[in-house]
Amino acid sequence: MSPPESSPIQIIPPEILCHIFTLTVPPLNATSAYVHVARRVDSSQSWTPREPWVLGQVCSYWRSQALALPTLWSSISFSTSPWPRELSLCHTQLARSGTAPLDLLIRFTVEGPYRDRTEVDKFMAKLVSLNARWRSLHLEFTYHYRTPPSFFTSLGPNPLPLLEEVVLGGVGIYIGDKQKFFENVPALRRVVLSDLGVMSADGVGSNQKIPLPWRHITTYKATYLHADKLLQNLAAAVNLVECDITFTRGGPSYEDTLWRDVLTLPRLRRLVISHPVFLNCLAAPALKSLYIIGPVEHVLPFLRRSGCTETLSALTLTQYTVPAPELIGLLHDTPGLRALALDLDLAPVEVVAALMAPQRLCPKLKSLSWADFDDKLERDAFADMVTSRCTGAVPEVCRLRSIAIYSGRRRMKSAGWRLRLIPNLDVLTVTAKKGRPAVKQWRDY
Repeated sequence: MSPPESSPIQIIPPEILCHIFTLTVPPLNATSAYVHVARRVDSSQSWTPREPWVLGQVCSYWRSQALALPTLWSSISFSTSPWPRELSLCHTQLARSGTAPLDLLIRFTVEGPYRDRTEVDKFMAKLVSLNARWRSLHLEFTYHYRTPPSFFTSLGPNPLPLLEEVVLGGVGIYIGDKQKFFENVPALRRVVLSDLGVMSADGVGSNQKIPLPWRHITTYKATYLHADKLLQNLAAAVNLVECDITFTRGGPSYEDTLWRDVLTLPRLRRLVISHPVFLNCLAAPALKSLYIIGPVEHVLPFLRRSGCTETLSALTLTQYTVPAPELIGLLHDTPGLRALALDLDLAPVEVVAALMAPQRLCPKLKSLSWADFDDKLERDAFADMVTSRCTGAVPEVCRLRSIAIYSGRRRMKSAGWRLRLIPNLDVLTVTAKKGRPAVKQWRDY
């Protein structure tokens, strides 16, 4: 065995090692934190450190490189009711971040083991004093939590010059003290307002309207009750590239959308919509990816109005319940599709048959994902369809390259052996336990 000083891990160039380090840090979101706390029955604390903390435990060389990389420590997850050791580590992490831009996840909660509010308030004040370094800000709220006044009033006259992303969410209601907090943020590009609909962008629940620099925003996700407020906001978002909208309480009705002027979003490339009737109000000539929840009767008129039936490259349909011929007609009129993902509430026999080569729909299709948790797929027919699109008379440039099947039971895996024998085809078969979370991630971007 080589001595430690000559082992391969000791001679990795620092710039390569630092790049590897940054790739190990998990994304900053609601389910990730750099220090995880586990409670035992006896209420003692058990700590399992994660990246970047564990990197310094490998060897002295790794530790020296980790401590010399401020960006490795610049993503900070903090709860307003932390464990005592968590607060100490957050102070340490903030010090190690140097002058690097900060990505912050702050959970506003009134429940937790830490009762010394003085120390928590001091750390919050320190974070607020560094607002000129904020690059990403995730705020999560428990039920009716009110943010501390100092979190807003201490920002100064020209706050947040680097802020690119704002995420407001959680299971509670946002009650802010400064409604125009994000209105004059020049670098803001990505805005996410609530995952669960309790804090809608038109003020439902919290009675708050959150002004935003609409002309700057390129990615926008939000929950709305009223289509009018959404149209008003989107009309100002002339540079919007990605949009994900959920409507509460059933969304707009068909009659509500008939009289409206069509709003054109000239740069929109990806659209996710929970109530497709709203498509009657829109046109998106640059659209490349469309994610629809529910029926598709309004989709084709929208694509024709937008002039992108030939250029749409990705389509995802979920919770689809109408007859198969309507779906087949939609696929027939979108020949440019390269990626298709289906989570259907219908018997798929007709759809599978329609996708069969040489009468196949979607001649440019490269990727097919199919969720079948009710096990309605006939596995041999499905395997025959996939095979027909990968071999024989199909030109090399038109062949299917990847297939993913998310099924309720393991029986579809028995068809996988046939598919895995096809050259140059990537095959993924997943059962419901892992498949359902994976299908939910189709919506993410």
